[in-house]
Amino acid sequence: MRRYSMRRLLSGVMLSGVLIFTAGCDQIGAVDVAAPTVPAPTQDHAQTPPHAESKSLETLVAGETAPPELLPDPVAPVAQEGPDLPGDAALFPVFLNFCNVTLDEETMRALEIPSSPLSGLARVDRSRKRTATGGPAALYLNFDNTYIECLAAEGTPLGSSDVVFSVDRPADYTAMVERLSGRYPDRPSVELRTMSGDEREIKWFYTARLTDEGGMAAPGESSFETYLMTYHIEAFMMLHIPPREDQRLTRFAYLNAGVEDIGSSAVRDVIGAVVVVTPEEAERLDFLMSAAAYKKSTTEKGLRYDGPDFRLDVEVNASPPASRIQHLVLAMREQPETNEEYRVGTTTLRVGRDGLAVWSF
Repeated sequence: MRRYSMRRLLSGVMLSGVLIFTAGCDQIGAVDVAAPTVPAPTQDHAQTPPHAESKSLETLVAGETAPPELLPDPVAPVAQEGPDLPGDAALFPVFLNFCNVTLDEETMRALEIPSSPLSGLARVDRSRKRTATGGPAALYLNFDNTYIECLAAEGTPLGSSDVVFSVDRPADYTAMVERLSGRYPDRPSVELRTMSGDEREIKWFYTARLTDEGGMAAPGESSFETYLMTYHIEAFMMLHIPPREDQRLTRFAYLNAGVEDIGSSAVRDVIGAVVVVTPEEAERLDFLMSAAAYKKSTTEKGLRYDGPDFRLDVEVNASPPASRIQHLVLAMREQPETNEEYRVGTTTLRVGRDGLAVWSF
């Protein structure tokens, strides 16, 4: 694998109190997250609106006719052995779709700087909305199949975060909802998100949550939630994404609709996360991961779940600080020549010679 210099990649990095560069680190840090198999090229998602209206669904629509894409999907579906749950044992892939993190103003402003290290690694989609103090309300760091949604901590406790999974077909979504309802009869809570089109509301995506939106955190505490989603056919039609014969609505097609320089970012995808959760959150997370047929194992600090191109490490902590994402692991397209560390606001980004970048919060 060809090596490259992070100094060349980030030649314009501002060496200020906001962004601090350190070269020649001996190691990337004690974040025990090995890289799963990483999918191939492409990044950037197609101007996803930062907010959407939520509407309740009275019924689930199974097996909709679904258009998705012209672009090839780098991830082929693989049947997996499922747990002892209602329904078929052979499961469809459940992928990471995106991670959401709530950050302080210093970090949000640092991310907005064009020469920020993360701007050099990802395609940054900047929301037009600003906070009361003039900072960015939302930023999107886009990769091939996944993205990171960064939100300003306005009205939401600092550190609140989500890890969101998706399936490619409405029928698979319906099957997962049936599996989840086998354990939680009054759940999951199913919703249809919409976005404003030129002439009418566009159906965007379905969600299935094991909690009400916002999780179980007490007022003022940060929260962690993980849930399932799948795109709606109307969102793909709006983006002029041609249908596929297998009716799959893929992340790759959605995130790269209209993108000309596919595969140009230094990072391919988010491939791992380390989270701290409460016992209640851990129980819901374990059931969702089991229903998705992720392989479970134990670590020194908790549990590990391995699935298609993604690894989730979970540490259970019943006392504050409240639930949050501690680290996100990113797969680089090429291996740097040296280990390097950057300060991005109040967070740290470590880029290693092993081809992994770790963003710590």
